[in-house]
Formats: sequence, C-alpha cells, structure tokens
Amino acid sequence: MMNKKIKKIASMLLVGAMVVSMAACGKKNDGNENGNQGNNEGNNQTESTGTPAPDKEETPKSLADYPKVDSFNYYNLAAGITDEEFNALELAKLVEEQTGYKVTYTQSPADPTDMQTAITNIFMLKQDYQAVKVSKDQFYTLLAMDALKPITKYVEGSTNLKEQISEFGWGTATKDGEIYAIPQKNAFPSTDVGICYRKDWLEEYNAANESAQIPVPSEENGFSMSLSDFKAMLTYFSTKVPEGGYAMAIDTNGVYIENILPAFGIYQEWADIDGKLTYVVNQPGFADYAAYMEDLYDSGLILYQATADDAGAVKSLQSRTVGAGRIAHWNAFAIETTNAPEGTDLSTYTDNSIGYISALAPDDCKGDKDKVRIFAREGYAYYTVVPNFATEEQAAALVDFADKKLEKDFFLKLVLGTEGETYSVEDGQYYPVLPAFNDKQGFSDKFIDGTREDDYAAYWLCRTRKTAAQDKMFSQSNYNIGATGIQSPISVMPPNEAYDTYYNAANIEVKNAIVISMYQKNVPFDLAAVQAKFDEFEGQAITESVNSWYGSWEMKDQFNPVKAR
Repeated sequence: MMNKKIKKIASMLLVGAMVVSMAACGKKNDGNENGNQGNNEGNNQTESTGTPAPDKEETPKSLADYPKVDSFNYYNLAAGITDEEFNALELAKLVEEQTGYKVTYTQSPADPTDMQTAITNIFMLKQDYQAVKVSKDQFYTLLAMDALKPITKYVEGSTNLKEQISEFGWGTATKDGEIYAIPQKNAFPSTDVGICYRKDWLEEYNAANESAQIPVPSEENGFSMSLSDFKAMLTYFSTKVPEGGYAMAIDTNGVYIENILPAFGIYQEWADIDGKLTYVVNQPGFADYAAYMEDLYDSGLILYQATADDAGAVKSLQSRTVGAGRIAHWNAFAIETTNAPEGTDLSTYTDNSIGYISALAPDDCKGDKDKVRIFAREGYAYYTVVPNFATEEQAAALVDFADKKLEKDFFLKLVLGTEGETYSVEDGQYYPVLPAFNDKQGFSDKFIDGTREDDYAAYWLCRTRKTAAQDKMFSQSNYNIGATGIQSPISVMPPNEAYDTYYNAANIEVKNAIVISMYQKNVPFDLAAVQAKFDEFEGQAITESVNSWYGSWEMKDQFNPVKAR
C-alpha cells in the first residue's frame, strides 16, 4: 500500500514540477497566427492595436480603456460534435456579432482522463490557447501551480461581470487578493437524481390494503416516503416483477444513495457535525443507514449492478424488470416513453404508471414535507482561465468578451433564443418551444463564461422542460428544494493538499469495502472495518486538513447550514 501511495505522490509532484517550470518560463511568448502576439509587459506599444498601453501607475476605470487583441483561441468543454461543426454554429456567429471578437473554439475530449491530459498539455507545452474552460478541481490545481494569469484589473473595469457574479463567486476565484478566473455558477441548488418507482403498483397495493395504505408521493408530503413504507412498497414490488426481476436496482458503487441517506440524518458526504466537517461513514446515523440497506439486499429486494455488463437502474426500469431505481432527471424520458403508443408525440408524453420520490424520511416524520431533506448541488462548476503565458491584451480581450455576453437582453437571447420561436413565457416561467429550442439552443451553455446569476436560475429551468417526462421528474425531485436542499461546503473549498492528494483514492477504497459487505448475503456489515479503511488511506490527514480550512472559513454560516428537523 505504501509503495502505491509513494508512486502516486511522486507522479503528482512530477506533473506539478513540470507545470510550475512551464509557468516560470511562460513569461515570454512567441508570436503566432491567432493573436498570441507575444508578451508586451514593459513595452508601451501594443502590437494588436498600435495604441499606447496605459501607464502602469494609472488604473483605467473602464475595461474599454485597455488595449486588446481582436481574436483568440478558446479551449472549451466537449459538445459532442466536431470542432468544425461547433465553430459553424449560429450561436458562435451570434456571439461574434455581439462581442466583436473572432474566437476559434477547440473542444476537450469527453473522457475525463483524456480531458485532464489535454488541459495539462496546454499549460506544459504553452499551446496556442488564450482562454481555457476548466472544472473547479482543475482550476484550483492550476492556481496552486501559478499557471494562471491574474485578471483582477479587467474584472474591476467591467460593466456586467462584477455586478452579475456574486461576491461569494469572485471569492472562489481569488487568491492573495487577485482574481484568476471567471467563475460559472450552477443555476441554483438542485439535485439531479430521484427514485423512480412504479406508481401503478403502489396504487394497486393501496387498493388491496385499505387499512395499511402507503401515502403516494405528492406535493402534500414533499414527494417523500417514510423508511418503513418504502420497504413495504419494495416487498410488494418483488411479487410483481417478472421472473428474475427485483424490487429495486442499484447501480455500480451505489452505496451513498442521496435520496435515502437524509432519512438517517446524513445530508451530504461531508457535513458539519458539532462544528467540524465529518466524512459520511463517521457521521451519526451511517450505521443505521448501512443496516437498512443491507436488510433490503438480504431480503432479496435489491439488484446490485456488480459490473458494467450488468443491467443498471435505467435499463432495468426501461425493461420493466424492476419496480424502482435511482436515476437522473435526463433519464426520465427514456424510461417513461418506453411503452408509449405508436404515433405519440414523445416530447409531451408522460407515463402515469411512473412516479418519483425526492427522498425518504424517518418514520416519525412521515408525511411532513417540511421535514424532507435533499442533497443539493450548487457551487461553481466551471472556471474560464487565461494561461500565464498569454499577453495582457489577450487577457483583457477574454474578460471583455465575457462581459459583453452578460448584457441583459443578449444573455437572455444566448441562453433561450427568441420568445415565440424557441421559448415561451407562462406565468413568469420559461418553457422551450420544441423542436426549435433543441435545434437552435442545444449548445448555448457551451458559450457561457459566468452568468447573470439571478436571471440564469429562471432561464436554466427551461432546459429541464425539454420533454414533459424530464420536467415531471425534475420538478418532483426538487420540490421545495429552496427549503429542503442541503449543500456541501466541500464544493467551494479551495485547494487542499491532503484532500486533493488522497481523498479520491480513499473514497473509492471505502466504497469498495462497503459494497463487499453491504451487497453480499451472509456477510455482516462491519462499520469499524469500513472506518478503518478510510483511516488506512490517510482519512485522518484528510479530515484534519479539511477542518483546518473549515475552521477559518468566514462564510460557513452563510453558505448552507444544516437545518434541524
């Protein structure tokens, strides 16, 4: 085990050293064909515009005062089409008309490992990109390696960016008083997943058991179900599935089920317990959660997807060989339209035999929608950065480019298109006009750098309404999310050496240990052994490091404190 750790650390240090070496050498850059015209620091003449650079002792009040290039290369997220097709999109032309910048986009690989390699190469080899969109973890890694160019003065001179992105958001992109990225916030706290179940079977059960009915998940109970009722429902489902079927399907590594954990007082993988962040297996209630899940499995109610070759929840629900399964809202369409009558408009079709559970609740909270708790995801998902080998004129151009896209009317047009053509407004809510919305706005999220955060929360919901089935699931899984959703403070934690180095490996090892005991019959769950596995893979160092940050985090009380039941 120690040899593996040493190899891992050595590998990370080698990559870090190479990037730091690159960063140190990246203060000067050769000219090229796409506006990457060399670093003009210390030179009062700008090659791209021929206008004098501002005196270093004078800080221009407006972003317009800074010289800029008129074109640059942008390394973007994968969109599932070729780079040629992406650059030819009408949205790309729309953005160029609005901003005045000729931007050439290259997409990253869809595979996470290949994407990481590509991002690393950009910075190590000083490739010809002046803007790069990265994940939160990639941003913090690059920031720690001094591989990024500060953009503070340009942001301070902006019109829209500084007003539409929150102070909290800019704080996540700041180090030692300098801003190093444009942060892109998720639209609002939400969950992607819920438990899909056979509503028709539940109603059938209730008809046959008038004295012991199970409340159907609805607005009245916050689309929740109590722990005991859920097991009773699955027990009935096991009598309804075809031979070889199971009551519920659990996907590979499905050990931390976000829709079940809250019933045991566990609201995130890392949560504040008595003022300290505590990992899930060390939180009070995890032993009871594990016992509940183990009982479902030992009772023959759970089908566990042991390998990628086994059918998971989505395929099992499509084939109707299970009665329930945890799925994401974008899977609802495939599941609900499986048995749609021929000739049906699938975009408007929903299957009344299918329902969704947002979360389970303790038995003593049965039916109380105010006691439901849901894992919520918000935070800042992506960051647009400028490599430190780019010129000041290129950095100013990127910020100006992003700033112009946040002009109010244009941002609405970029995200949703044209009212009456691609979207409609009903009771103040935005709905897609199909298929025009999909055809014209399907890639609009790939052209965003930062958002008008308050507006985007309303606009984004349009994307969850592209089919009636998806809208149905998302709205039910996120019912009353503003009051019930609990976010993870880890989602906004800055670079953390022990966490960044050890956590992924430790989490995988712990999950493997849980699977071995939880999803095997005649193997009793051993919480102490699972907790020891976390410690074996530097769990104590991870916890201490996380809490070193958490203890000094001034905004923790404002972020999303766990609400008492």
